[in-house]
Amino acid sequence: MSVPPPRRLSQALLHPPAAWDATTAPLLLVHGGYHAAACWTEWRALLAARGLASAALDLRGHGALAAAGFPPTTGVLDYAADVVEAAALLQQETGRAPVLVGHSLGALVVLAAAAAGAPCAGLALLAPSPPGNLPGVQAVPEVPEGALLPPPPEAIAIERWMGGRPPPSPLKEAWLGSLCAESPRALNDRYALRIRVDPAALRGRPVLVLEAGRDDAARHPAGQDAAIAGFLGGTHRLLPEAPHCLMLGEHSAAAAGVLADWMPR
Repeated sequence: MSVPPPRRLSQALLHPPAAWDATTAPLLLVHGGYHAAACWTEWRALLAARGLASAALDLRGHGALAAAGFPPTTGVLDYAADVVEAAALLQQETGRAPVLVGHSLGALVVLAAAAAGAPCAGLALLAPSPPGNLPGVQAVPEVPEGALLPPPPEAIAIERWMGGRPPPSPLKEAWLGSLCAESPRALNDRYALRIRVDPAALRGRPVLVLEAGRDDAARHPAGQDAAIAGFLGGTHRLLPEAPHCLMLGEHSAAAAGVLADWMPR
């Protein structure tokens, strides 16, 4: 299967931003594994209420781009190329380099994109997957490659990503319905610690690491998020009661507020 061709902004982004206070950079929101741009719907409304413009990216083969398909050999660096493209287009449309916001696997994707030269006014990493050269980081057992992996069953998704407490309806149904197949190569890029990030490549851009206190301990052990912030010279903030998907449900407003208060101007 061939890789989808480059996409224009109208195809790559969900709801490009309207006018905003130009003293603040727009945000480019990048989802994690198995997710899609739709997971940011609640956050985008909360951020807009704080005067922050945002655009949410569907990585290739996800969300609105699922029909195009993508091969199971798609890796984190392929997703990073999508972010580089989208960030450049967003800068072209708004006149400002965006802040790259990545959740989970998407955090590793935006780090790779920034290191590759994506327009970037800063990075916000939410419940992030760690770079492979983080001192002391532990690998995770790899998944079988060869075919795309379907999203986990509802009970596992709620336990792993929502800390066992699903978001209220109809948000729960919309979230579960937006989950999609994921590339095993991209997951193993993270699990096998293949993606290394040179902090010097970020060239002093501000970094926020937002930790979810009720995260999945197997993939996000205690202390890892703080170590990522230290490794990148960034700021670490902990939301003790937030689940891995901290942009959904009862803790989403608090998480969005932390990002809004941190935003570089």
